[in-house]
Order: sequence, then structure tokens, then C-alpha cells
Amino acid sequence: MAAPGNLGAQAVTAFDIGLGFTAQDQRCGVSSGGPPTTLPSTSRCTRFVLSHAGVLVLKHTDLQDLGGSQLADYTPICRHLSLLERHIATPKHSHLQPDFGILALIWNLRSAVRQRRNSKGTRMKALLFGRLSRIVATTAIALVPLTALAADTDPTIKLTVINSSETDVPTYILGHVLQKAGFKVEFVSADYTAGLTGLQQGDLHTFMCWDTTWDACQEAVATGDVINAGSSGIAVHEGWWYPSYLEAMCPGLPDYKALLQEGCIKALATAETEPKAQFVAAPADWITYVDETIDAFGLQVQPITSGSSGALIATLKGAYDRKEPIMGWGYSPHWFFDKAEGNYVQFPDYEPACFTDPAWGPLPDKTHDCKTPSGFLWKLMNRDISIEAPAAARIFYLFTLDAKTVADGMEKIDVSGESYDKMAEDWVNANETVWRAWLK
Repeated sequence: MAAPGNLGAQAVTAFDIGLGFTAQDQRCGVSSGGPPTTLPSTSRCTRFVLSHAGVLVLKHTDLQDLGGSQLADYTPICRHLSLLERHIATPKHSHLQPDFGILALIWNLRSAVRQRRNSKGTRMKALLFGRLSRIVATTAIALVPLTALAADTDPTIKLTVINSSETDVPTYILGHVLQKAGFKVEFVSADYTAGLTGLQQGDLHTFMCWDTTWDACQEAVATGDVINAGSSGIAVHEGWWYPSYLEAMCPGLPDYKALLQEGCIKALATAETEPKAQFVAAPADWITYVDETIDAFGLQVQPITSGSSGALIATLKGAYDRKEPIMGWGYSPHWFFDKAEGNYVQFPDYEPACFTDPAWGPLPDKTHDCKTPSGFLWKLMNRDISIEAPAAARIFYLFTLDAKTVADGMEKIDVSGESYDKMAEDWVNANETVWRAWLK
């Protein structure tokens, strides 16, 4: 990424963002299909220049058009920043993500513009230019080591924990890295869906969102109060898990059609669910689409909701150890599912249309006639905290782990009985070269 450019009269800043810019703005004459080389500069339109290499330049001369009677022209600024930010902040593929300093610049510019929108005349211009100078300085600082940036004036970073180790392990590791950088950290407990609500309202600042619940992740981002800071690097998979020995009782597994056979349903039935098969379901606040899948395929299956992730694993592991027929919600990373001999029921491959278009898939009148999507654990962040603590936000943006690290940490918590703090502190002590790179 390029360093800030000349901060004199001609350019506030310039960053190589490596992204195209497509937009449609009738007022400023922007045509879709970019990246355009220029946006026309007139007394009624703020000019941005996006070069062939993807360099964003905002000029002082353009801001001078906004004085006096031209206050309405703040609208194009906000519009262009929003469009550009949308391209940068919400990609679903991590290779499209630029350095966090660019987002910090955009968020702060948008904040400055909104705060000055109702100001008047030369006083407004002076305030805006002063604000921009501080923005440039803040963004430039974001490019140097961050351990010195945390100060008593920085807000406490509130990290969401959902009392389930597969998500809380990376959250605690992140929290301990932030503490090493000098930030105050608070781990706030919330269930999965309430955590997303708290993130939007600003009561929570970070959230680990499963790709298997991508719609919920996107709904949060779509509010404008939440930013997708990219993939955590942790690959995730969820679905209908069963132990390998069940295939002898349910011929045809892993194909889902085996669950339509009477013998398989009888093998999985319990006193509580008979004549239907038992399915050990996830906790109620998890988004799994099990009911929708049962309805779509007409399965004679009764889901039994687990009180917690620990109860879910205890039930499945207990039956597995006794070699009893069992089927339930499984996921990875997890020390049990990653080590146990088992498999996932194979439903038709997932496509987004599967959840919305009944015409898609093998059942023409049903949605959800496919498997659950797989992908990554995504890092969501409250927008306001990204502005108030950009150095902490940049650490979050750069934070990455792998599935094995998470599974190992989960085993320490769930099996060995270690505390989250000890697990995270041990990881930080053993991996200093890894997390130090996030502070540069």
C-alpha cells in the first residue's frame, strides 16, 4: 500500500487501493463500468479521481466548491464515499480486501462530512479543512506500529462471546492481542442473534459470524452500522453429522435419501421421538435451518433442541462412545467432529437461490432443499468503534487464525478444563511473531 501523498494544497491523501470503482450518479455524471479516470469537477459536484491503478485523490480545490451556497453538494461526497466503501468493506472474498488504513480514511471523511453538513460559509470550510488535517494525521499514524496508540482516552473494546468455544476461542485470542497492544478489553456475553443486534446498536464492538449464517451477517452489514472486516481465515463447515458405524443401519448414507427409508428412521428413533427419528439439534439461538430442511424433504425426523453447545457435544459423544445410533448437528472446527470417525449427510449442493427460489433444486415447490453453506468465520465490527479506535480496528482487520488453532483451543477449554484466559495467554506467548505482524 502506498504511503500518504503530498499533504499540500493539491492533495489531501492518496492510497493505492487496487480496486475498480463502479457507480451510477446522475448528478455527477458517473457512468457504471469503471474504473473511471475522473469525475467531472463543477461548482455543483465534488471531484474524485480514481486512476487506472486505483488511487483515490481528494483535492482541496474540490472542497472549496462546497462553501457558502453550495452546502447541498455534501451529498455527492457522502454518496461517493459510501459507494467506494461498499466495494472495500463488504467483499466476500478475502483477496479483495485492502489495507485497513483506507477504510479508516473513508469512515473518517464520511463522519467529517456529516458533521459539517449543516454548517455555514467560511466557518464551515475552516472546520472541514481542520478536520481533514486531523484525518490525514490519524490515517498516517495507522501505518506505523500500533502498540503506542492505545491510550487512556481510547474506548474499551467490547468483544462478543456467545458461550460456545468454537467462536469464543478466536475472540479471546483477539482480546489478549488487543491487550498486548495496550487496549482495554471487555468480553461481553450474548447469544448469537442478540450479539448481532448488540453490534448494530453499538453495545458490542466485534462479532465472529459464521458463513453458514451468511444472510444474518449481511443483514447486519446492510443496516450501515456494521462493517465486514473480512475473513478470519478460519474455515467452517456445519451440517447433519453422524458416526460412520450408522451406515450399516442406514444403507445409502451419506446420501440424504437414506433418511427416507423406514429401517433408518426406526434405528434412530427413541422413546421420546418414536415413530420419528431423533435429531440432536443445536441450541435454539443458532441458525441451522434444520426445520426447513426437514420440511423440504418430508423427513420423518424430530429435532431435539440442545440446551447449550456443551450439551449438544455431550449427547453426541456419549452415544458415539457407546456405539449407539445417533445423528445431530455437527460443525468444524471442533475437536470432537474433527477427530471422530463420522460424516455429514449429503444434501444437494448449496446455492443462494436454494433458500429463496422454490423452483431451484430437486423439489420444485420447496426452498431449503440443499445443504447448509460452508465458508469462513467472518469478522464483523461496529462502525462507530472503527472511527473511535482505528488502531484497534486495524488489528481486528489483520487478525487471522486457522481451524486447527481453534480446534486445539476448544479442546483445552472443553476437555482439559482450562480457562479461556489461560488458553489465549498461552497462545499469545507461543506465537509472538504471528500477532506482532498485526501491530505493524
